[in-house]
This record gives sequence, C-alpha cells and structure tokens, in this order.
Amino acid sequence: MVSNELLSGYNIEAFMKLPVMEKLATYRDKLQAHGMIKISDSSTISSDIATHCIAWLPDKNARSFLAASALSLLPPASQEVWREASRHFWRNNVFVVKASHLKAVLNGLNARIKSYVGMIHIDLEALDDMENVACDSPSHLDNGHRQTLGVIRQQNQDLRRLMQECYNLAWARIHVHSEWLEGDIHDLVKAHRGCQILREQHKRCRHILQYNKLCMNAQRRVEHLTWLFCKSLKCKRDTIFVDVEHLGLDGETRILEVQIDHAKLDEVDKKIRAAREQKKQKGEERQKKSRASKKPVVKKFRGREVIDLT
Repeated sequence: MVSNELLSGYNIEAFMKLPVMEKLATYRDKLQAHGMIKISDSSTISSDIATHCIAWLPDKNARSFLAASALSLLPPASQEVWREASRHFWRNNVFVVKASHLKAVLNGLNARIKSYVGMIHIDLEALDDMENVACDSPSHLDNGHRQTLGVIRQQNQDLRRLMQECYNLAWARIHVHSEWLEGDIHDLVKAHRGCQILREQHKRCRHILQYNKLCMNAQRRVEHLTWLFCKSLKCKRDTIFVDVEHLGLDGETRILEVQIDHAKLDEVDKKIRAAREQKKQKGEERQKKSRASKKPVVKKFRGREVIDLT
C-alpha cells in the first residue's frame, strides 16, 4: 500500500516499465527534501544518521518506504524499487555537515549509503595557524596551539576520508568561516570608523594592517584546502568548491567564492613538499643522535686487573 501511494497510484510492475525520466520525476517529487539536510553529531541524534536524514522528507509515504526496516517486509519487485529510490535520495539531496562532526557521520553511515552520496556541504572553521601544520615538532607550542594543531590535522584526515569513502561525490562545497575572530574584527570596525571620519581611510592605517593580518588565517587555510583537494587528492575539476565567509572592516559580512589559481597552487605545493622534506630530514637527524647517545660505553680496565667469568 505504501509503495503504491509513493508511486502515485502505479503498481510496482507498471512503475518499473515507465521510461527512466518519468521514474526520476516521481522520485524528484517524493524524495527530495525542501532545502538542505543538516546532519548533526551522531551523539545528539536520537535515531541513526540515515533515519535522521530520511525524516527530513515531507512525504510520509516516502519516509516509511525508505526506512531500512521496510526492506525485509517488501516483495522482491518492491525491493528493486526501494534500492533505486534510496540511491536517488542520497544522490540528489545536499547534506550539510560541520567539519567537527564529519568523522561521526562517516562512522554512522554504511558503505552502500556512502557510495550513493552525491552532494555535500561542509562548514569548516578556519583555525589558527596553518604554518604550524608543517612544523617538525609541536613540543615548542603551548597547550592551546597544540590543541588547535590537532584539530586542523583531524580536519584534514576527515576530508581525505570523505573523498575516499564517498567516492561518487559529484559536488562538494567547503564553507570556510572564522567566527572566533569576529570579536577582534568588531573591535577593529569600531576603531576604524574614526579613521574614516578623519578621511584617513585611503591610507594604510594600522587597523587595515591588523585586519589583513587576521584574514591571513583564512587565506592560509584556504590555500591548504585547495592544495589538499586539487593536488593531493587530485579531485576532478568542477566537483570541489570553496567559499569564504568573512566580516569586512565596514561591518558587512560577505561570502566570496574562491577562484582556484593553479599557478599559485603549484607554489603552495612546492612549499608543502619542501616543509615535509625538511621535517623528514630533521626526524632522521634526531634518530641518528638518539642512536649515537645509546651506544654502550666501553670501560677500560687496567692491564693487571683480573676479570672473573665464572
């Protein structure tokens, strides 16, 4: 009954004989949620992640039909439609995930669903400081910087895993923002108004210099992200998009899409590879010093001394 309701009055056999475009039109009407589906951390979701996503569908028959528990109740012909409908649902909806929840989401979806996912939007915090990612050892950093470094590395690992496990992604957008800097920028906005009143806005005042320095965090993060997707993961063109949300000195929030400059990307690639090579060399030097310090000390005995070996 649910199957027939979902398929607009067709029985299963008649529906499967329809032209592909007519079937897709039915799926589009029934299985695409309004807007985007937001996926929270799995620990905050009462049901499993797949059930949470399906719950966004406005059509109650679609929700019932796509429930994993329904598959065992359906006859073989309906199971074929279920798989086709499920593939359409995961392929044609955009799922919004915070970068911090990405690991939990990937752990919460089975391999079949991850192979179906077609479009994903990731909200990512541009943390300070990308220069520390390539450092040889975090031992010289304080606890706050070490923690931040760990979060950045985890972000990169989760993004790599996303591209490997959701290997049929046709579209991924990375939305970079820096909410943790907004307080500092608001203070600069207030201070900079005085410069504008004094008509000094055309000069390189210290507020503009400080603002540009703050913006370097997002710039370094974006450079690394574009390198990660375009150079390291070799993603196809027109599948990865990066945009940056930032608060300007005029107090206006803007979202700018990043235009990937492949010449500049090559420079970033050289820097990252050089930093890795330097890190590797320093590691080898430390290993040699460590081995040298562990060499046994040979004691010299006086010629008349007798050593008892019994």
